[in-house]
Amino acid sequence: MLKAEMKLRQFQSGTSLIEVLVTMVIIAIGLLGLAGLQATSMKNNIGASNRSEATVLVYDIIDRMRANKAGAGSGSYNIALGSDPSGGTLPATEVAEWKSALRNRLPSGDGSISATCNISGCFATVIVTWNDTRNANNLADTSFTTNTKL
Repeated sequence: MLKAEMKLRQFQSGTSLIEVLVTMVIIAIGLLGLAGLQATSMKNNIGASNRSEATVLVYDIIDRMRANKAGAGSGSYNIALGSDPSGGTLPATEVAEWKSALRNRLPSGDGSISATCNISGCFATVIVTWNDTRNANNLADTSFTTNTKL
């Protein structure tokens, strides 16, 4: 019995080089997968941050319009995408500040405002667009639209 144990131990004296290489390959594949997951997570976090920033900026201009319902009702806040406000009135100044904030806080940020009043009240549609090329799912401009009653 003692001789059989000695022969068995002679053949199993340590790990082979092939076992070590296979283990290293498996660990390397796992680490590459983890790095890809981290990169995707960072892209999605940037996209979520841009959407949050767009939401804050939309509600900023809506609050400004609610504070000046007369100006909003007369269409003084209305502006199209790609346009810059003109004039020295309060609505033009607020829209200029808002457009500047869009350009500074969002990549290629821009916005439009359309406010109208009728018998049932004043309503506004605010659109914010920005370039979301970092997001792997969106290779074009992203748009965020809000319709609200002033």
